[in-house]
Amino acid sequence: MIGKGRYKMKHVKRATAGLLCVVFLLAQLPAMASAEGTKVWDGKSIDVSWYNTTDTEFSISTPEQLMGLAAIVNGIYNKEVTNVIGDEAYIVDNYNGEGQDSGASNMSTDAYHYGADDFAGKTVRLTADLDMGGTYNTATETWTGPNFMPIGGQYLMELNNGETKLSGSFCGTLDGQGHYISNIYCNRRCSNGNYGDGSSVGVIGRLGVHDSDPAEIRPVNPTVKNLAVTGYIYANRSVGGIVGKIGKTSVNNGDGSVGGIVENCANFAMVSNTDAKGCGGIVGASWNGGIIRNCYNAGAISTTFACPTGGICGSNEIVVENCYNVGTISATQGSYAMGIGTNNGGGSDVDNCYWLTGSASGGGYYGTTNGTVTELSEVEMQSADFVTKLKDAFVADTGINNGYPLLAWQATRAPLENTDKTGNTSTQSAFSDVSTSAWYYHAVCYTVEQGLFTGTSDTTFAPDGTMNRAMFVTVMGRLSGADVSGYTTGGFSDVTAEKWYATAVNWAASTGLVNGTGDGKFSPEESISLEAMILVLYRSSGDTASSAGQGVSPVGTASSWAQEAIAWAGERRLFDGVGGTLSAQSPATRAQVAAILMNFGQ
Repeated sequence: MIGKGRYKMKHVKRATAGLLCVVFLLAQLPAMASAEGTKVWDGKSIDVSWYNTTDTEFSISTPEQLMGLAAIVNGIYNKEVTNVIGDEAYIVDNYNGEGQDSGASNMSTDAYHYGADDFAGKTVRLTADLDMGGTYNTATETWTGPNFMPIGGQYLMELNNGETKLSGSFCGTLDGQGHYISNIYCNRRCSNGNYGDGSSVGVIGRLGVHDSDPAEIRPVNPTVKNLAVTGYIYANRSVGGIVGKIGKTSVNNGDGSVGGIVENCANFAMVSNTDAKGCGGIVGASWNGGIIRNCYNAGAISTTFACPTGGICGSNEIVVENCYNVGTISATQGSYAMGIGTNNGGGSDVDNCYWLTGSASGGGYYGTTNGTVTELSEVEMQSADFVTKLKDAFVADTGINNGYPLLAWQATRAPLENTDKTGNTSTQSAFSDVSTSAWYYHAVCYTVEQGLFTGTSDTTFAPDGTMNRAMFVTVMGRLSGADVSGYTTGGFSDVTAEKWYATAVNWAASTGLVNGTGDGKFSPEESISLEAMILVLYRSSGDTASSAGQGVSPVGTASSWAQEAIAWAGERRLFDGVGGTLSAQSPATRAQVAAILMNFGQ
């Protein structure tokens, strides 16, 4: 990238932590256990000792070296990193204070950082499996760990701190040489309203340059190949297991260029986004020219937005061939969940691709294709005939992939320990009335895991039921971490001391979160309206609404006393991914409350 107003900044300010850490619950594979002797990244060290400015071929053998590659490309790195191995001068923080023209719909900050080398014309090879330190808790079904730094992309290095936005590009070749990058924990989802600041996220965040960069710096055939990943990858826009977004490249210029290339790769990670621009197992937004070939997805891919979601690519404009999906694909609307992907214009050359029956509610591929996208049963996908259909890039399973074909380089690999290769385990919600395919599944899991909600019984959640006012202030006490036990007296005539909710109501009144319904009453048994609930959240946040009409506020006409709070909720995108009919003056369902609380916590 070419920028003005550059300055050096080795370390960046850390944003104030939000009310809750982002926790997104999984219905898919557990972490891959480390091979004996494999070094695990602790998040505190990066290594650039392997790098110099003259060579064009490099080898990487540790997690610290991979994160050193990210730091060189990005120019900045996680604040938690306190040890830089090698010459720190290679990490050059270029800063463009004017920024690119991101467009109003992108809601992105304009100033950004980028590094000194995008590796155009260079090759980086992995010489070992890399364990990125993420840990999966089977009891809570959550991932934690040091936050993985995608190599390039357009995301914030520190949560919700716009001063730490990078806009970096990887323009070389990353050759995994048949190795795994395992146990990734990558949470780059921002909730500051600038949802374009959590964009282009994957192992490689952006392959190729930004759309507004000049043609003369577009790389020839930037490539990712011979690689598999496991773990958890989560952000706002253009999110993929291998590559977040394929950017601008040199295409058809007489130089043998075809665009960005992703080949011989497999994804076992859970990949999820909350906004637009594509979410995919291999590539989130496969745009601008290129090819995805000989790849497969076995991870659970999901979105909480009306966003193209696919096993191979989310939003597609390029060639896709000889790929298959067996992972579960889900979206807020079933028609957005595709086994392979969605045509975004120009992505019609999709051929010899296959998806497992039942893995995607929307079908195999949305839009015109010049080739074949075929649905197959489990038996058909585990057959010798299917291996033949996939040509020489794949071989029959050797007992490590649940019978599904392997990439040729995987045939010599040992099984991934503790990993369900389909990307889906038998772990489900504890509630019989909360399906894993429901739009509110993750929100219910989130609120229960956080201790905000309980079920209406041991086996039911009642997602379509409503929440009364006493129940909601009890939830608010849990959300705030308050000890409400001392609030034994209060001013509401209908809240007597023996009631189970009395201390929570008295606490909420004493802190100014609630005022009651008039005549000295709180009306604890009445269903709480959506606007009243949002007003309580607004008061608890300490925020102010900058203007009405920002964000998504599909709630109808609000009472005059709630309009500022509803505008704030729209700005904070609290209604994103909330299904069903939303009406400001009507009660919200338990599922809708769970989804709004999850958005509030993130």
